[in-house]
Amino acid sequence: MRYSNYGSRYPRYERKPIKEDPGLGVRLDKILRENLNTDTRNFVVSLNDFFQNNGGLSEKQLASFMKIESRFSPMERLKLLGWEKEYLKDHLRESKILAQYYVKTPYKRDWHQDVLDSPGFVPNRSYYMKMRNNKYAKVVLEETNRLARFEDQSMVQIRSNVGTTYDSKPIRKFRNRLCFVINNNLTILNPVNGGKRYKILPMGASAPILVEERWIMKPNKNGVSK
Repeated sequence: MRYSNYGSRYPRYERKPIKEDPGLGVRLDKILRENLNTDTRNFVVSLNDFFQNNGGLSEKQLASFMKIESRFSPMERLKLLGWEKEYLKDHLRESKILAQYYVKTPYKRDWHQDVLDSPGFVPNRSYYMKMRNNKYAKVVLEETNRLARFEDQSMVQIRSNVGTTYDSKPIRKFRNRLCFVINNNLTILNPVNGGKRYKILPMGASAPILVEERWIMKPNKNGVSK
């Protein structure tokens, strides 16, 4: 680190030394032909652009690239092939369920969008298992897989205490309203017990609304039609 000759208190950083390697371009191109996720591909593309402009990479850039490159060694390819078979057989359905949930959260959105948009995409095993086994994912899967309490075409009633939370506030005006179930298996947004989502049509309303199962119940004498 150096400081300017004018006594500025702001440091002037020296450029990291470049390790020139004419053969690196072939290695970068080879990795770019692999089935990479969006984040990794964008990173390798940036390294390739840097290489084209500078004839090499910095020591830190090269170390990061070699870590990616090592994933595609013969031994790692065998491991990856085994994981691909396991994923397609045992995890694909759950992966899509979780991707639909996670894509609406601050977590790595590009990764989960790849799961939804690219049929041949297989996520990194360690990352997938980490996301699959956290407490929120487990609730999402349990809520998705369990049978809905209320069947399609059945009548339900909005609970009288709905509207006290941010999520339920939009349906506060429908308290005690009788409704018809249109769809009882929508994508889950909240990893909570009773988070299974429904599309229902309130009696007297011109359009359906979306609710969570915890906000509705079997009709009782307090149910109103509008």
